[in-house]
Formats: sequence, structure tokens, C-alpha cells
Amino acid sequence: MRLHSSHVRAFALSFAAACALAVTPAAAQSPRDPAAAEALFQAAKADAAKGDWDSACAKLRQSQDLDPAPGTAFRLAECEEQRTRIATAWALYVEVEQRLGPDDERRPLVRERIEAIAPRVPYLTLRAAAGAPGDLEVLRDGVTLAKSALGLALPIDPGRHTLTVRAPGRKEQQFVVELKESEKKELEVAPGEVLPPVAPPGSSEGEGSSGMRTAGFIALGVGAAGAVVAGVTGGLLLSRNATLKDECPNNVCTPEGVDIRDNSGGLFVANYVGWGVGIAGVATGTVLLILSRGKEAPKQGRMSFGATPLPGGGAVLMRGSF
Repeated sequence: MRLHSSHVRAFALSFAAACALAVTPAAAQSPRDPAAAEALFQAAKADAAKGDWDSACAKLRQSQDLDPAPGTAFRLAECEEQRTRIATAWALYVEVEQRLGPDDERRPLVRERIEAIAPRVPYLTLRAAAGAPGDLEVLRDGVTLAKSALGLALPIDPGRHTLTVRAPGRKEQQFVVELKESEKKELEVAPGEVLPPVAPPGSSEGEGSSGMRTAGFIALGVGAAGAVVAGVTGGLLLSRNATLKDECPNNVCTPEGVDIRDNSGGLFVANYVGWGVGIAGVATGTVLLILSRGKEAPKQGRMSFGATPLPGGGAVLMRGSF
């Protein structure tokens, strides 16, 4: 954000005072990178001379992080004031005053700036609405407020702000509030409506019908496999029966015919079991699919299943229209 040249000149006049303050670092913190902090401070000075307050403030904040000093904080407060972030600037001026000793000759200048800007600071008071849950969480522009802050008039920068209110088992609700300089507002906040209870896994009707449908298709698959076994073994039995007629004329069998006859018992068992499994699987699968369709909304299309015996074997038939 850029301002008129008159604002730039006013800012430049106060820069000398900021430089004087910058010579005394914070006693409670040790410098981390004073060289980089100084480079950022000088770059911020150049940005301020051009009226580029956004860039200047960003560099000053980085400089303060690398080497905290009252002068840098004072300079940053002036920069934020130029960006009309009044509450932020006021808080920085107060921080500078608190870090200066009681006999420091720079305190009158800082106090003067605090008293000049204080009447311009907007205040927003947030209160929990009647009936709001006690475990609600309030975020102001994405930053969580302490519960003790509810009911207090908190300084806030002018402009639009988004408030987000949360609570377990409730929908999130947002409020948008806008304040001007010196304005004071109060707002009652509460989370959204109660969320519906979450059904336990597998309890929904849709899941039940889906599971039944899956079981139906599995049963059909088993039935189809049984029918295939019955068909294959039936074909082998027909082939062996034709061979036996040639090898056992007048019921007198050749050695090969005797061998075929004696070894066909297993095929008979497999054929009977295949037919039993095939018919049972198809019948069970069909019933399950019919029941699962009864739990769903009617759909267009129709599907039918059936087992059809054939000479020496069989087939599983599936017909459908969609």
C-alpha cells in the first residue's frame, strides 16, 4: 500500500527517533543474527522512503525476529500505523514502552505516540450466546482466542474480520464483522446446529442390502462352479458309457471294459455332488438377490437365474434386461 508524499515525509521525520531507539537491544533476549537484522532494517528504510509500507513492515518484522530491539519494534509500529493497522501499531508502541527503563529518555516519545493512537483503536467484544455449549472454540481470523477473552473488549485492526465458532457435535458457524477506527462493537456468537448422530458401521440399510447382494453373487458363483463340475463329469460318463457298450457285449466285458466300469464310481459321485452344489448355489444366490432388491429403491431392468439340466451335464443360465 502506498501513501502520498506528505505521509512519506512524516514517516521519514520519525525515522531518526527510531534509529536512536534501535541502539538498545532487548536485555532479556540474546541476538541471533544481528548482521542480517541490520541488513533487513536498512532495506525496510529504503522501502519506507518509497512509501512501500507492506514490504517495509515485512522486512522490519523479520529484522525484529532475528535481533529483537526496541528501536526496530518502534519502527515497525510506525510502519503498521501507516498501513492503518491501528491496533497492531498500538500494541507495538506499548511493547516498546514496557521494554524501556523507567528513566529512559526515550519513554516520553513512545508515550506520546501511544496517547495519540489509542483513541483510534477499534474494540470488539465477543460473548457466548445464550444456550451456547461451554466447550465452544472461537477463532478470530484463524487464530484461536482463549476462553477468558470472551466478554472482554479486545483491540482489533480496522476492517473486515472473520469469526469461526466450533463445538463438538455441532456444525461450524462463521460470522463476518467490520469495524472502523475508534469503533466499538459487541457480538454474540454460537456454533451451528447440532449434527445428526453417526450411525455405527454396518447398521445402514444400504450397507445391509449391499452385503446381501454380494453374498448372492458369491452363492451364484459357487452354484455355477458346481454346475460346471456336473457338466464335465456328465460328459465323461456319457463317453465311458458308449465305450462300455463296445467293450461289454452281452454283458461280458473285456479287461478294458472292466477297468472302465470299476473306475467310473468316482465320476458318478462327482457328478451328483456337482449337481447338488450347482442347484443349491443358484437357488440360494437367487433368493439373496431378490431379498437385496427388496431393500433398495426400484430400478429399471430385470435379471433371472436358473439351472437347466442337460443330458450328461447342465448349465447355469442368467438372463437380464437393463
